[in-house]
Amino acid sequence: MLDFDKMANIKHPLRIIAVAALVVLYVAGSLFFSSHFLPGTSVNADDASWRSPRVVASWAEERMGGSTVHVDGAGLTLDIPYGDIDLSFDAEDYSRAVGAKTPGWTWPIALLLNRSFTVEDGIAFDEGDLARVVETGVEQANKQLTVPKSASIYYAPASQAFVAEPETAGTALDAGRVADKVAHTLRGTHNTVQLDEGELIQPALVSSTPEFAAALDRANSLADLSIPLLLDGTEVEVIDHELIRTWIVIGDDYQVTGDLDEITDWCMGTLSSKIDTVGTMRTYTRPDDGKKITIYDGTYGWNIDGQSLAPLIVEHIEQGSSEPIEIPLKSKAAYWGKNGPDWGKRYIDVDLKEQYVRMFDENGKLVFESECVTGDKSEGRETVSGVFSILDKKSPYTLVGLDYDHDGKPDYETDVTYWLPFFDGYGFHDAVWRDSFEQDTFQYDGSHGCVNLPAYAAKTLYKLVKVGDPVVVHE
Repeated sequence: MLDFDKMANIKHPLRIIAVAALVVLYVAGSLFFSSHFLPGTSVNADDASWRSPRVVASWAEERMGGSTVHVDGAGLTLDIPYGDIDLSFDAEDYSRAVGAKTPGWTWPIALLLNRSFTVEDGIAFDEGDLARVVETGVEQANKQLTVPKSASIYYAPASQAFVAEPETAGTALDAGRVADKVAHTLRGTHNTVQLDEGELIQPALVSSTPEFAAALDRANSLADLSIPLLLDGTEVEVIDHELIRTWIVIGDDYQVTGDLDEITDWCMGTLSSKIDTVGTMRTYTRPDDGKKITIYDGTYGWNIDGQSLAPLIVEHIEQGSSEPIEIPLKSKAAYWGKNGPDWGKRYIDVDLKEQYVRMFDENGKLVFESECVTGDKSEGRETVSGVFSILDKKSPYTLVGLDYDHDGKPDYETDVTYWLPFFDGYGFHDAVWRDSFEQDTFQYDGSHGCVNLPAYAAKTLYKLVKVGDPVVVHE
């Protein structure tokens, strides 16, 4: 029969012995691991198991006792003298920092934790100098290496859809990544740097990503988009899907948008040439006598604002919108018509050859006519020709001339009763000082460029004219 009391008496001393042994083991371990590392410990990639901080520090001191940083791999071989990057190593600071990583009295708990340490104390260098040295080296190496090509999306007419062209890997190095790798290695007290594919320039767009697939789907959803363009409410152009397809681009952020630069060029080039009439050739027949006239230049007419239109088109593409866009304008005419009289029936006609002014009303009826004297041909002060508009009405007004004789004063200051400017100092006004308005007067005794009228005619015209009325000046 078992005697449990005797057994209990036997186990009691064993427990005491076991506890004592554990205490001795803990104390001994604490004393040892206060100056040594646990097994499985690494410091700056060195196996520090069972070793003292002094040993680990001596390894670092030996490594950093050289004079150059050696960089190699991925097509680059580069030796960087310490002096070029102001590199220094303080062994005492490093040793103290390494010693602080020993577990000491916490060694049993430390056995359960990560025991891989990076110690950066004691190492110092100029990161700016390092970046510049690396950039120079990489720039030279890349001359023999290839740059990667991003994945792209393009429209394939044969398949009537946007398709993907996969990226191609390159061998060229990324100077920033290389500099980061060198800096990281130096901070780990190693002066030999091994480069690999992680330091290569990476394609900005990668076809295997979900974002790229979504961008491809998005591009195809816009493939049939078309956008009408309105001029003062009238449709004058439609941007069809064939053109829009050439503008669709995928950004590095995988956003599908319109190419703003390309669209701006189209707005200010192709579209402008189709719509703008300012300064273009316009041919018309004068209502009262059937004279056929061709006119160039001037400031009146349609002039679209392509710089402002382009972002509106981009916005429509991004939204997948086919809503019409009203074209922003810098100037407008009475109605749109290419190569014809876009000023309508109401306008003022100045015939430089006949030296005669006419005005027609909204119905094309002749409501004013008068002889005139225009710019003096003999002095090279001909009246400007082209299509303009009345800019202002002033009564009375003082005409101030330029300083052609360079005496510091205007060549003339003349008071007039009626002033109707239409372009940069040119305008209609009364000329009471003139006794004659003969047809050939402008050949030898013309104005400084303005259209001189008899006083009664100037008064009549002043009453008829509105600011904005077109003025056509021609031979």
